Amino acid sequence: MGSIPGVVKGKRVGYGKFQVGLLLFAAVVGLSTVDAYMQPLSIYRVVSVWWLLIALGVVIWRYMDNREKIIAWLQIAVIISTGFLFISLFVQEWFSPMLSGSFRFKGVYFNPNTLGVALIFHLPVSFFLYLYAKRRPDMKGFWELFFLGAFVLGVLSLLLSGSRASVGGVVIGGMAAFTLYYRKRIMLLGLIVMLLMGAFFSIFEEVIQSRFFQRVLLREESIETFSGRTEIWDVSMELFREKPFLGYGFGTSDFVISTGGNPELVDYSKRFGLHAHNSIVRALLEMGLLGASFIIVLAVVLPFNFLKLASRVQSEELLLLLLTLFAVFVAGLANSFFESWLESVGSVTCFLYWLSVTLIFRIDFTPDDFVEPEDKPKVQRSF
Repeated sequence: MGSIPGVVKGKRVGYGKFQVGLLLFAAVVGLSTVDAYMQPLSIYRVVSVWWLLIALGVVIWRYMDNREKIIAWLQIAVIISTGFLFISLFVQEWFSPMLSGSFRFKGVYFNPNTLGVALIFHLPVSFFLYLYAKRRPDMKGFWELFFLGAFVLGVLSLLLSGSRASVGGVVIGGMAAFTLYYRKRIMLLGLIVMLLMGAFFSIFEEVIQSRFFQRVLLREESIETFSGRTEIWDVSMELFREKPFLGYGFGTSDFVISTGGNPELVDYSKRFGLHAHNSIVRALLEMGLLGASFIIVLAVVLPFNFLKLASRVQSEELLLLLLTLFAVFVAGLANSFFESWLESVGSVTCFLYWLSVTLIFRIDFTPDDFVEPEDKPKVQRSF
């Protein structure tokens, strides 16, 4: 058996490298507390990160020791997230915000952007489980319809949330997965995408000009500053330049920005909160170049290794599972350029995201998943 990134020949090489990476990151996070802005708070939040790393590197790694367990866990996660979305339909205040023109769906998440981030995990996984259920005789019928309904509910919730960063992230993640799936038909895929985009912008011009699109999704008046994010980024980078190597301490960025930033941001904080609104900027501010380099390296190395892996996979089920987790990774990474949640250990979405990344490394395979005998027919795509 083996696991990414050392593919083929049945050797397990993922375990040691993955755990070493977690240990190095744990050390860097701890090092950021040495000269932290609010040391007791930073130490408290570093300990919570260490618990997360232990959960991922030891507990999850040992428990998720086969593909069936991973898929079973994904099913439970989507059932729970679908329950949250269903409950959201009843707790959401629908009519008065719609009448005032400021409607954005948030449900039980109490913030539309938080809902959007949660859907970065929900949408790819629910779509995978729908395809998985279609292929399994024991899951056809109820579960096939359930996961299809979960996906449709997720799409509607994402559009109604008006979370532009999440919509963009899901589209980018989905396109990355579809491109790898149809990698041998990339020209045809590109043509189809261009035709669909042309149809949308011509046939559905009324939709673009509609009140819903303008007020909920587009919000043209705030695009130039990304809803004020550019102000926060400027202040954050000024503060970063003062302590570029170890940063101000893990978990302290909100307080550093509010006390060391521009006094004119007081009004901004009342509207949006003094978060970095960019996970890379937040990492630079809290852990300096040393800590942020881990996220940057992962963002470069994992896709590179994944491309090599996906090009060799012949098992249809394994390919779909890997592409689903990769779509979550890419979508979350794209979203994190506008939201600062990648390091927010207290967020359930943060846990789901890093768990998905861990599973990319953890999935075991046999040589048959990669090497297909010549006398076997080529695998037929599900869609």
